[in-house]
Amino acid sequence: MTMRPIFIGGCDRSGTTMLGDLLGAAPEAFATPESQWIHEFLLMLHVRGFDDARAAAQWLRSHFRFQVWEIPADTGQLAELIDLENPRGSIQQIIHAYLDAHAP
Repeated sequence: MTMRPIFIGGCDRSGTTMLGDLLGAAPEAFATPESQWIHEFLLMLHVRGFDDARAAAQWLRSHFRFQVWEIPADTGQLAELIDLENPRGSIQQIIHAYLDAHAP
């Protein structure tokens, strides 16, 4: 699947969730749940750093916004998606895991 992501940003209660749902209803589109964890994950990578991908995966699994994504992967499987040297690739892998689990 070729994926061209569109990120929707806005203030609380401004209609971003509704817009995402509307766009995601198109036959060839897919909307993820709210993804504030991505920004926090990137900050954690750059500010604190993680000892390894497993530590990053444990942090993600404990994040309440990430839990909403309900990716059926244990910590080890999630760690396999994370490359600490390639944050963008890691996020893309996680999004693909979400799509694999939830796409119709």
